[in-house]
Amino acid sequence: MPERPALISVVIPTYERCASTRAMLDLLAVQTLDPADFEVVVIVDGSQDGTREMLEAYDAPYRLRWRWQPNAGLVATRNAGIALASGSIVVLIDDDMRPSADFVGAHLRAHRAGDRLCVLGPVPIEVPAGSGPLLRYIGQKFNEHLDRLGAQPALELGVRDFYGGNFSADRAFVVEAGGFDEGFEGYGYEDIDLWLRLHARGARAVLAPDAVAAQTYDKTFAQLADDKENEGRNAVVLATRHPGVASGLAFATDGRNPWWWRAARRVLLALTRAVPRTRAGVVALTQALERRDARRMHLYLRFVTEYFYWIGAGPALARARRGGHAFQGPRTAGPPRSVRPR
Repeated sequence: MPERPALISVVIPTYERCASTRAMLDLLAVQTLDPADFEVVVIVDGSQDGTREMLEAYDAPYRLRWRWQPNAGLVATRNAGIALASGSIVVLIDDDMRPSADFVGAHLRAHRAGDRLCVLGPVPIEVPAGSGPLLRYIGQKFNEHLDRLGAQPALELGVRDFYGGNFSADRAFVVEAGGFDEGFEGYGYEDIDLWLRLHARGARAVLAPDAVAAQTYDKTFAQLADDKENEGRNAVVLATRHPGVASGLAFATDGRNPWWWRAARRVLLALTRAVPRTRAGVVALTQALERRDARRMHLYLRFVTEYFYWIGAGPALARARRGGHAFQGPRTAGPPRSVRPR
C-alpha cells in the first residue's frame, strides 16, 4: 500500500549540531500526532561532525528525508528544506530547539482556523540556575517578550513579533512569495522580510501557545557580536526593500536612549573607525567582565550589543543614503514591539 501524503512537513536546517539534531529527531518520534501524518526534512548545511552518518542510521517512526549540501548559510538551507518538503504545511524549526510532545499537532490544528496563516510557536530560552550573565541577559530579554505574547494567545501578531525559528505556513503560499530572500547575508531580518511579503499577500500571523520548542542559547559573546553586526547591516537591507517599516527599526528609534548613552557610543564607534582593533578589545573586555560577573552587567551588555549593531548599521545606512534611500534619522519613539533572541 502506498504511503499516504504527509499533512505537514517539519523542516530542520542544521549546521555542525549533530547531537542536538539527534535529540530533536528523538523528540519528534514521540509526538502526539500520528507519525504517518507528518514527515521530517533535514538539510545538512556542509556539516562535517557526523550528522550525515547519524541520519543514515537513524530509524524513525515518521518519514525522514534528508540532504547534505555544501555550506550555503541558514537562508539558503531553509529554502532547500521547503523545496524538498512534500506536506501542504511546512514547519521550520532551528536545530538547537527541543519541541514539546504536541509541537507538530499544535501547528497543524492552528491552521484549521483559516487560510494564509503564519503560525508561531513559543521558543523560550532555557536559563538554568548558575548561568552566566550573557545567558541571563538574553534569556530574560526574550522570555519576558514571550510572556507578554502568551498572556494574549488570540493576539494577531505585529510585524516585528515575527521570528523564523518556530513557524509554520502553507508551503505553496511561501513558495508563491518567493521563500526566504538569499540576498540577506549572515544573521538577521530574513524572517521579517519573508513575513512582510506574506503579509502583503494577505497573511496573518498568530501564536499557537502549545507549539512550544524550547531553545538552548550557547553562543559566546564573540558570536553574539558578529550576529549583532550582521543584524545592523540587514536591518538597513530590510528598510531598503520595505521602506514602510524603516521608522520602526532600531536605527530610527535610537532617540529613546539618553543623549549621554548615544554620545558615549558615538565616541566608541569613532575610535573603532580610527583604530579597528578596538572591536576585538571590546570583545575581550566583555568576556573578562562575563567571567567576573561584574555588577550592572545587564546594562553593559545592552550598551555593547548596541555598539556592535551600529558597527554594521552605520556604514550600511551611509551607503543606502548615497544610493538615494532617504531614511529618517533617529527619532524619539517607544521601544520596538518585539525583542529578538540574539
